[in-house]
Amino acid sequence: MTRTVLLIALTLGLAAGSCSALGGDELTPALLLTGGFLLGFSSPHRAWRWGLMVGVCVPVAWLALQALARTSPPSEVRAFGELASPLPAFLGAYAGVLLRWIGDHLGTGKVPPG
Repeated sequence: MTRTVLLIALTLGLAAGSCSALGGDELTPALLLTGGFLLGFSSPHRAWRWGLMVGVCVPVAWLALQALARTSPPSEVRAFGELASPLPAFLGAYAGVLLRWIGDHLGTGKVPPG
């Protein structure tokens, strides 16, 4: 199970990274959020790992494109946006954990402590 989820995380991260590197700035946060959500829901005990794996692929793909294409350096706003890209992946992963937790506890009738 873990290897399958790991492969899915890397695939989603590479898809988001290539989308961002090729100029699909509108689609990248949606891919990160959705990918993080699905992985956090499917494996809630490792949500930080899935958010990190999906989110880090975007800056890595962007840096690889900059190194290979040898284009002019991007603006500071673009660079900050690429470095902040793991945030939607983490938000999605923990939203998936929350929904899984609600689903697990809502059906049992148990009230969680606290």
